[in-house]
Amino acid sequence: MQLTCVGPLRLPLLHGFELRELLRWALGVESLPAGLIPFAPESGQLDFSAGDRYGFGVTAIGAGRVAVDRLLLELSARLPARGQGEGPRLATHCRLHRAWPLPPPQAQREIEALAELDSIDLRFLSPLRLHLPRKERRGAGRWVSEQTFPAQLLLTETRRRVAQALGWTDDVTRIRLPAHGLKMLPRPAVRLPLTLGSDGDAKRRISGIQGRLHLHGLPSELLPLIVAARYLHVGQAIPLGFGRFDLPDLAPIAPEPWRASTSLGARVAEPGRLARAADLVLAGGPAGAAASGSSLVGGLARTLSRGDYAPVPMRSRTIPKPSGGVRQLAIPSVPDRIVQRAALDLLAPILDGLFADVSFGFRRGRSRFDAARTIAAGWRQGERTVLDADIEAFFDNVPWPRLLARLDALFPRDPIVDLLASWITCPVRQAGRRIQRLAGITQGSPISPLLANFVLDELDSALLASGARLVRYADDFAVLCRNDREAGRRLLRTEHELMRLGLRLNVDKTEVRAFTAGWTFLGFVICGSLILPRTPSRAPALG
Repeated sequence: MQLTCVGPLRLPLLHGFELRELLRWALGVESLPAGLIPFAPESGQLDFSAGDRYGFGVTAIGAGRVAVDRLLLELSARLPARGQGEGPRLATHCRLHRAWPLPPPQAQREIEALAELDSIDLRFLSPLRLHLPRKERRGAGRWVSEQTFPAQLLLTETRRRVAQALGWTDDVTRIRLPAHGLKMLPRPAVRLPLTLGSDGDAKRRISGIQGRLHLHGLPSELLPLIVAARYLHVGQAIPLGFGRFDLPDLAPIAPEPWRASTSLGARVAEPGRLARAADLVLAGGPAGAAASGSSLVGGLARTLSRGDYAPVPMRSRTIPKPSGGVRQLAIPSVPDRIVQRAALDLLAPILDGLFADVSFGFRRGRSRFDAARTIAAGWRQGERTVLDADIEAFFDNVPWPRLLARLDALFPRDPIVDLLASWITCPVRQAGRRIQRLAGITQGSPISPLLANFVLDELDSALLASGARLVRYADDFAVLCRNDREAGRRLLRTEHELMRLGLRLNVDKTEVRAFTAGWTFLGFVICGSLILPRTPSRAPALG
């Protein structure tokens, strides 16, 4: 189905709650019928303008087919709901544009195609939420993650879901799950939160992981379950659209039918967005820069829309560091900086909603002074030791495969991933020579700070899950501890998590210190409760 926005609409990162509320409101029910399975392919997009299309899908089985017919009648007659209090946000801000049925799946053809493959990729298009059995947790939390994901659990849940949804109980329970020989490799994933509750309501969050799973050695008798489950979803929170996956290997014969009406990649190419980005990039430039920017915007919009855009090699430049030594920069061309600024304008609010509160660098409304206030609060609450940590050449060493896989997990099937990849892997021109880089995030690009925070948010999340209290500003971070013993544990955990990300600590610059010993962080001198800027300036109070 497709709606048309009748006014500006802002939604959270995941739209499952908003979509479920629309369907419940239209049907006048407390809970969706078991045979009605929603999916929100627009998730990941925050802002919609009047006239924008908003698409969503509904799979109907059993009694759900009758509910779909009624749903269409109600949406056609009642949208848009009049008045802000008359319905959920999608009801008050949208009208029904069109609805159309999809042809039934060619399940047998899909099964036969999968049978010819040695391994299968499952790409989750909405978060998978699975409860981890107690014996599998080992201190890892209650829900499956990239690090704790037993293959048997996924297959058991898939079998249960298919039996329940289709009533195949006798047939499905006779299918034995393999005890040996099955290998499952979770690819780098992202954990995405969904907020339950509308504005003004008490809210809580649930989450799941989104990304790819690689299955090898799957017995042929399990293939019908996999094919059925791609349409039925798996795991918990299915009424919120969780647990939908597609099978990329089947794209030529059975592509995923539902996509966002307008991709993030297409939104970057919008002339208005590019024009605003050009104004920022060219501000303070020479006379005539504005006119030049206007001509650039039209060409960039056309090139991006055609899919012909490719960045040119960046220009290498060195600048002195305040602490001594030099910093290597890589400066994109003016057109590339304009496109990056447009992408940053679009993506920063999206990614910012994922980042932990302990991250203070390069985020709107946050500063190093906020980081210092957090350190001061730690002292007041009894923290007396600090792990002052430094990552070894972070910007030079970020591994590309993991970063690109996580971007693909966050924005599945969206051309924005190819756009970001072209900047991440862009070569550098130095002294007339083209240098092909193999790793890292270049400093000097508008998009780089956002990508750095995206990489290090994994570290934040892992340390927070272990009970640590930390403060991070870009690649500088400190872990606040009660005593030296706790700091030693946090150091080992930090080393482990960085190793998992393909990074490591700089042992020469990482040290466990007493709060009262006097240490510097983010331009502040810290000694117990006293936190002062290293250079006198007009600074807000930190108490």
